[in-house]
Formats: sequence, structure tokens, C-alpha cells
Amino acid sequence: MASLGASIFASLPEPLYSLAVDAVDALVAILVVAVFFIVGYAVAKVINYIIEKLFKELKVEQLLAAHGIKRIIGDFTFTRLVTFLVNVFVILAFLGAAADYVQIAVLAEILVGIVAYIPSLVEGMLVILVAILLADYIGALITKTKELPFTGVIAVIIQIFFAYIALVLALPLILPGVDVTILTRAFELFFGAAAIAFGVGLALAFGYGLKDAIASAARKHQAFFDDMFGKVETYKRKRKR
Repeated sequence: MASLGASIFASLPEPLYSLAVDAVDALVAILVVAVFFIVGYAVAKVINYIIEKLFKELKVEQLLAAHGIKRIIGDFTFTRLVTFLVNVFVILAFLGAAADYVQIAVLAEILVGIVAYIPSLVEGMLVILVAILLADYIGALITKTKELPFTGVIAVIIQIFFAYIALVLALPLILPGVDVTILTRAFELFFGAAAIAFGVGLALAFGYGLKDAIASAARKHQAFFDDMFGKVETYKRKRKR
């Protein structure tokens, strides 16, 4: 930004000239920053109004409350936290533009760094929210499925699965630079061990005389096992013949 004071006070003696130029330039910088701030605040208000309406229509707070999540940080609900971050992001973006315009390089760099981080933070939070909502939806569908055995256990496993995936995806966004390799590896080992344990447990169940209990559970969910493995009763009849 060209110095306005330099052109106005060019005829003044040197001491007064420097003082007057600095004063005018500072005043102009303050006015520019104030204008950018007001415009940024107005834009943030409009965006937040749209976000609040959208979250209200989607019943985001009610869905989170159903999972026991009423507050995210302190007194901040999820909606309030998102709108707060939008306020900060938009206003800082405008202030960064103002700092660049009035040539305050250090301030501009700091604001640019903060503004670059906020979208990543919001993205990480949205990943967690979507995972919670999706896990809730799929868990509800599984629980309502009468043909499927052990629906409660399966629903819990599905929710844990989505929560872990959300953590692995969201952590690098919320905390840039964090290495999630150990979490990914732990996830692979856990499900590998779970599959082995399930197979061994099933073999032991048959080996130690639990065939009758398993057969009883299978009869209760005959339709499910018929769909998965074919008509068991029909097969038995053919063998008897």
C-alpha cells in the first residue's frame, strides 16, 4: 500500500514529516482493518445462519444427544462449536487480507497459518460426526433385523468399527503431522485376532459338546442360515433317504 501521508506532508520539515506520515499511515491501516473486519463479520453471520438452519433441519443435536453427546467442549454444543469456528475462520481470513493489503507481513503470515488450519479441523470434526450418524443408522437397521442372530452384539461391533475408522481418519486432520500408522496396524491385528478367536471358539464349541446349544440357536434363526448355507432340513432328509 502506497503511503498516503508521504504525498500529503511532503513539504514539512523532516521531524514533523516522519511523524505525520507514520500517524496517517497508521490511521489508514486501522481504517482498512476495521472495514475488512466488519465485512468479514457480516459474511460469517450469513454463513452461520445457513449452517444453523441446516443443522436444525437435520436434527444434528438430537442425534448427538441420543449418543450422550450434548456438549463437545465446555458449554459448546456441536452446532455452536462449528459456528464459532466459522466465525474465527472467516474473520481471520478477512483480517489476513487486510494485513496483506496494509503490508504487515508478520501478521499476515500468522493469520494465513491459522486460516489454513481451521478447515482441516472442521473437516476432522465432520468425519467424526458422519461416522457417528452412519454407525447409528446401520446399527438401528441391524437391531431391527429379526432374521439376523445376535443383533445387539453386531450393532455394537459396527459402532466400534466406525468409531475407530473415524479416529484414524480424523486425527491427522485435527492434529496435522500425527502418524496414525500404529492405529492402523493395531486395527488390522485386532480384527485378525478376532477372526482367529471366533474360529477357535466355534471349533471348541463343537468339540466340547455345545453342538445342541448351537443347533438350538440355529433353529431360532432358521431363515438366516437357510439364506446363507441352503436348506439344512432338506439336506438331512436327502441323506436319510
